[in-house]
Amino acid sequence: MRSVIIPARGGSQRIQGKNIRTFAGSPMISWPINASIETGLFDDVFVSTDSQEIASVAEAFGAKVLWRPDYLADSYAGTTPVIQEVLTNQFAELPDDYWIYMIYPTSPITGALVSNFVNFSEKNAGFFSVSVGKFRNHIQRALGITENQTLQFLNSQYVDSRSQDLDEHFFDAGKLYGANVSTWKGASSPLLGNPKAFHLPTWAAVDIDTEDDWLLAELCFTHLRNA
Repeated sequence: MRSVIIPARGGSQRIQGKNIRTFAGSPMISWPINASIETGLFDDVFVSTDSQEIASVAEAFGAKVLWRPDYLADSYAGTTPVIQEVLTNQFAELPDDYWIYMIYPTSPITGALVSNFVNFSEKNAGFFSVSVGKFRNHIQRALGITENQTLQFLNSQYVDSRSQDLDEHFFDAGKLYGANVSTWKGASSPLLGNPKAFHLPTWAAVDIDTEDDWLLAELCFTHLRNA
């Protein structure tokens, strides 16, 4: 048995109203809601929010609303404490082996991807599963730029390295997280405690923090999701 919680507070700062802004023809938060419902795998799909506007949109697309306490509604509140508050105060009766999936509201994804993530996660009970993207360029050859616009290698030992000889690196894509209740309750972060990596395709791995990110994510989602 399992449920989804989508943490979606109001007051986003870098992209105003991004959780309900239109993305590929539909409010952004509708994509993870619809994808989760489409799978038929979840007992409930919840949106945790402090915003009546977000709540109204979420309910219109079939999610149930969990009202977030004020101390977890500012820009410094992490999402792990949001899930833990729900499990401690609102769903305290859930057994330890019940599965909770957290999907970020800015996750334009498909039901097939969510299903694959659930299957992957539940083979790894006792650990978090975290969705990751792959850095397109090798971070060992990263460059810094000084105040006078001079380029500097941050790791000069790799200046003559061939890219094919360098290890690949990955990043937390800010999309999908899964664990059972006992694992959530005992965690400080899904990224600690040897989480299992679920590899996202490029179209689903764009982290949306800026207007350029938004345009790139929309382009990738629109043209590559069914490729």
